[in-house]
Amino acid sequence: MENPLAFHFSRLFGSRHAPLLGIDIGASGIRVIELAQSGKRVQVEHYASEALPHGALRDDSILQFDQVSEALRRALKKSGSRCRNAALALPSGSVISKTLSMPANLSEAELDVQIEVEASQSLPFTLDEISLDYGVIGPSAMTPDANEILLVAARKDKINERLALAEAAGIKPLVMDIEAHAARAAMSNLLARDTGHGLTDKQAEAHAVALIQIGSEASSLTVLQGQRMVYEREHAFGSHKFEQELARASTPAQAIHDSFNEVATQELGRALQLFFSSTAHDSITHIYLAGNSVHTPGLLALLAQRTETSVSLADPFSGMHISTHINDLQLKIDAPSCLVACGLAMRSFAQ
Repeated sequence: MENPLAFHFSRLFGSRHAPLLGIDIGASGIRVIELAQSGKRVQVEHYASEALPHGALRDDSILQFDQVSEALRRALKKSGSRCRNAALALPSGSVISKTLSMPANLSEAELDVQIEVEASQSLPFTLDEISLDYGVIGPSAMTPDANEILLVAARKDKINERLALAEAAGIKPLVMDIEAHAARAAMSNLLARDTGHGLTDKQAEAHAVALIQIGSEASSLTVLQGQRMVYEREHAFGSHKFEQELARASTPAQAIHDSFNEVATQELGRALQLFFSSTAHDSITHIYLAGNSVHTPGLLALLAQRTETSVSLADPFSGMHISTHINDLQLKIDAPSCLVACGLAMRSFAQ
């Protein structure tokens, strides 16, 4: 496909890169992770995070390039990693994804042509404005002798923003992923180690778990059944206002925490009700909470009480070895904000 360095989604379905830095550049900050194989287990070899000023990124665009590139350089230096090959990710809002059904007997060249035809007819941009890639998911459950194909398209200007940051920081991007896909990769790894809080493997496959990610400007709800995503939606609720109130300290911290917990629980409850009303599901087995402000005292307990569902923090490093030079306590605190970076770093082990 065109310009594979700029947008090479098909690497997610193949080829091995080792070592490879997972670099998450989000509105709340930058996270850098390097994973390594340690016997039969994975080890967190290097880790660092660096905060970004509010407004440095907004609406999936980088508004303060110099500040972001400098923060990226600081994070790389702080991590201690000498690796400069990296996996980056585009915000989910910058990418259009479509699942297509194509005849299974098409050659790669024929599939390329069919993908471009489909893209030219169905995407709201001309082909010279976007980069395309695709991956074969597997046989179609609905159509005999057909494969399901995941088509992804991103505007070149959004890709070029990330590539310019990489160049400014002296890193070489080998993979350009999608934030939501990277987070799900980390969750799939977590779920493979956690068979559903007391459920057997077979029971876990039949039950749905929710991943709620709270961001500065927006939050998202993803529902997984086994290793399969069955629902995903973004909601206009974020933690920035709460974080501003804490920084100003004009109100006792406990009152701010209580207010945030109440608002967050209401918003997240509505998100779950929307999921139930728009799908055939009527229950969730477990809720994983990730992202900003998830350590707010009392949030997990209140959410569990209101939803009548068990709730825990999403820790993508669960079951991994931690290198001795990494601050274990800080990594534990940061873990719920590291799903994207960890999912990207896991591309080192892609076969």
